[in-house]
Amino acid sequence: GFWLVDPGAERLDRTLVRFRMREGISWPRLEAVTLGFFAAASLMTVYFVRRAGVIPLFSPRIDELRLVFKLPLLGYVYDLHYAVALFGTMIALKAQDRARKAFWFGVASASVFQLMFAGVRVSPMTAMAWAFIYLFYQGTRVRMRHLVVATVAAGVLFGVIESYRRTMYIVNPALVNPRLDLGPAATVWAHTALSFKNLQFTLERGASPLNMGLNSYDLPKTLDPSARALDDQLSYMYGTHNTPTFLAILYFDFGVGGLAVMPLLYGAMVAFVYRKFRSRANI
Repeated sequence: GFWLVDPGAERLDRTLVRFRMREGISWPRLEAVTLGFFAAASLMTVYFVRRAGVIPLFSPRIDELRLVFKLPLLGYVYDLHYAVALFGTMIALKAQDRARKAFWFGVASASVFQLMFAGVRVSPMTAMAWAFIYLFYQGTRVRMRHLVVATVAAGVLFGVIESYRRTMYIVNPALVNPRLDLGPAATVWAHTALSFKNLQFTLERGASPLNMGLNSYDLPKTLDPSARALDDQLSYMYGTHNTPTFLAILYFDFGVGGLAVMPLLYGAMVAFVYRKFRSRANI
């Protein structure tokens, strides 16, 4: 789809992008926005923790309490931590003295740390991904040590949250299915191939296609609590306890035609936006 819309797209001009990311930004304004976002998101973190009565990450009821951080609308204020992690990294790289660098890296790290409180693995890892993508596009040459640091950081975050999420099995061993393997290899499989196995089970049991789409889209579940209740009901009924993949959702919502046509449309839209971006002189 991208190629059909823009077959002559040239390679990304790294020099131009680096210039836009350094010279096209009002840094004092970005600092003020970042601090404002951090204050708002941190206040929401405190509110959610007080509402849950405990930090979900450290509670045996983690699976239940982490839903508190997805309350309608308020959850998006908490999600400003994503932007803080990115903006803090940008400002830290721009800063000249070590004290300012340390301060802004500390702000970014604090947001990542607070994103861990909800016990959702993908949240802090997404914030880190935004920062690493900026490092890549702002002109930093990617070296092996950068990849190692990114891999280790992501592994540590995933491992810490995963270990706390297993606390409920330690507190109540009766919850553990005798056939359940909690080892690292099984965990990796559960977050990749398991989606396709769930898709097979769901198709065999005849789940409603449109309702199954709720498994992957947080927006309706955040705006409408009844949608989350329906999602939970479907998960228990059809065994889709792991989020289906992108292709599975296309099949659920659009059938076989979705698998063939929707990626073309998606690629075309990306190409259109990319062309608009290249035509602008200012970021």
